[in-house]
Amino acid sequence: MKIMRYLIMTFFLFLLNGCSSIPNNIEFVQPKQEMKFSAYVEFPRSPCISYGQYIIAADRRGNYIPLTFEPIVGENGKCKLSFNETSSDNRKNTEKHIQRIWEKIKASGKKPLIFIHGGLNDYEASVERLARDIERINAESTYYPVFIIWPSGLDTITDSLFNDFQGEWDRPLDKFTAPFKAITDLIQVPSRLLANYATNYRLASNSTCYVEADSPFFIEAPCAFNSWLAMRMVTSKKNASITNHSYITNDPCIKENGKVGFHCVDIEKDHIEEFLYGKYYLDGNLLKRMLLPAKLITIPLADPLAKRGWNSMIARIRFIFRTPCPADKFGTGNCEPGVIYQFFKALKDNRSKDDKKLTLIGHSMGSIVAGEIIREFYDLPYDNVIFGGAAISIREFKNTIEAALLRKVSMVKKYSELIKDRESLREELLLLKETPKIKAAKAQNEKAIEELKIIEELDGPFKFYNLSLHPFAEAWEENLWGLLPSGSLLEWIDQIIENPADGLDRTLGKWANVSPLLAAQVGGPEDENFDRNLLEKCYMHFSRFGLNPKQPLEHSDFGNKDDRFEYWKPEKWKLDDKQC
Repeated sequence: MKIMRYLIMTFFLFLLNGCSSIPNNIEFVQPKQEMKFSAYVEFPRSPCISYGQYIIAADRRGNYIPLTFEPIVGENGKCKLSFNETSSDNRKNTEKHIQRIWEKIKASGKKPLIFIHGGLNDYEASVERLARDIERINAESTYYPVFIIWPSGLDTITDSLFNDFQGEWDRPLDKFTAPFKAITDLIQVPSRLLANYATNYRLASNSTCYVEADSPFFIEAPCAFNSWLAMRMVTSKKNASITNHSYITNDPCIKENGKVGFHCVDIEKDHIEEFLYGKYYLDGNLLKRMLLPAKLITIPLADPLAKRGWNSMIARIRFIFRTPCPADKFGTGNCEPGVIYQFFKALKDNRSKDDKKLTLIGHSMGSIVAGEIIREFYDLPYDNVIFGGAAISIREFKNTIEAALLRKVSMVKKYSELIKDRESLREELLLLKETPKIKAAKAQNEKAIEELKIIEELDGPFKFYNLSLHPFAEAWEENLWGLLPSGSLLEWIDQIIENPADGLDRTLGKWANVSPLLAAQVGGPEDENFDRNLLEKCYMHFSRFGLNPKQPLEHSDFGNKDDRFEYWKPEKWKLDDKQC
């Protein structure tokens, strides 16, 4: 009974934390940056005033929300962010803001770089990222950045409790069902207690087998035991490449499994030792060890709370493309296009042959947003699509990114055939006697060839880059000083939040998930694996980082936390170009 009492108290403390509404007045500090001169950089007198020209922000239901920035008088370097979630003339404001950003991109002469953050980000965290990185992006790259901001903070939990019923949102009477939902969640805690403990033990024990050959003995010993058990279980399984150096089936990081399109950053022995001893035995980690027993309480609570937050965040992603639709007379919403749909629709409607190609970057759940963008607007001129720690499922990736790439490859093939036909016509016209009509036909044919080449370039296939953490770093990431279950968000999605029907329903960002789906896997159904042609022609790249302290070691590092992933620099995501 005491354990249940602690569980209930913790649940409602967490609930109260998530219950806080989104503040519409936020103060943040502009980071001090040492600027280098660049012809591309503007130096506004109050830099935070200009932040709005780099942001497309949505409210909880996918509508445009204008963010206003102004410096705080008398407080050097501090700015105030304010906004109003309701607007009587929202559609007109949305169109004006989108047009203003589009004009800024055109006037800059730069290539658009669109960054989409992941889950558990509120407006303040998203704006602080912009404030931290914007000057460096302008100074160090030829990109014009646009930050897509959608609210995905802790309020998603209470939003689900009070405002959602089976996909119907914001019906007034549904607020009265919140206590029953909370009680139902609590009842599930003891019934799933053993299952949740088993899941977290499996996660912790398997993670010891993800390190490399130079691992210390205290890591190699349990790994050898786990690998022995695994080998006993899969002795009859074809292509099982499980050794003491990798617990991952068909891991391309093992030399004999290496394939085009899959790349592993080299691991140095010093990096392993620094990571293991430093991350888990030094630098304040004694506190995490002391708080370890608290996981006996937080592990079962993470199950219902995380699922509520996840479902609400997925709904908010859907809303930025289409706002809620009322299923009955008590529902709210208008089924209108969300602000992100409107933004990319404007890009599509106003595109021209002089447009620069887009680079799209999705971090974590931002990859789900990016996949939806490419599914809806596959014919936009994309240059690069980069996923860092992608929360999108492999199945959804194949239905969006891979499908769009295959379509673009097919389109380019048709354009190439049309160009060849026109070039053949050019040769035939040269054999004819020069007359005004023949001269006009030649000029028309040359113009057609030129236009086809421009279209071929704009509509050509983009390069896709999928970046994963080292599986050991993925599995052993600690949250909230070690109070919450271990593992990155991707581990939570695969192990706690979702119930994958098969491997294709697992997250794309985990190296252990993509490795078994090598396109050249013998005996596997071709349509279930990654497309061979796209890999061999280097349209798709799957890369795994090592344990270098200067590279991403945590899920949040893909948002450039601690300067570990400067996402505006192509060399940070083009890790395997030499392979092509």
